[in-house]
Amino acid sequence: MQSHKTQTDVTSAMLSSESASASLEEHSRPMRRSGSQTPSAVIGSIVGLAADGTPLVTWPDALSHNPYPALTQSPIDAGMVGRKCTLLFIGDNPVQPVILGLLHDNQAQTNGYRIVQAEEALILQCGAARIELHDNGRIILQGMQIDSQAYGPYRIKGASVKVN
Repeated sequence: MQSHKTQTDVTSAMLSSESASASLEEHSRPMRRSGSQTPSAVIGSIVGLAADGTPLVTWPDALSHNPYPALTQSPIDAGMVGRKCTLLFIGDNPVQPVILGLLHDNQAQTNGYRIVQAEEALILQCGAARIELHDNGRIILQGMQIDSQAYGPYRIKGASVKVN
């Protein structure tokens, strides 16, 4: 009878050990939601801002070619349009992107110059001073006072030049 009890105790201990092993293996594997894959970051682009300032983004495997409004951890301004960003999605829903951050663009600097590009217009504004560069080649300078100085020849060329 004693040997039967010992055998039962040994079997019980083995089952308990196997159960603990299986539990340990289960917890050491990456957690996956049933029916879906572990979320991964997506590289997208900020393509514009909505009227209320919400960033609009696209990414290579988006469901639509139209940009999607995105939530963000940090403020996004017009100077960031065109930048690449890291995206995740709320509840893995592909129409609810969240911008986690902007990627550093090593290509934007050439020969020590910072190149800033825009599709339609680039506007630099500080208080009442404003410079506009348009895609059709038009440049607009506005300000309370505009000073221009040259240490060498100062040339003004145009089909016609109007002064006052």
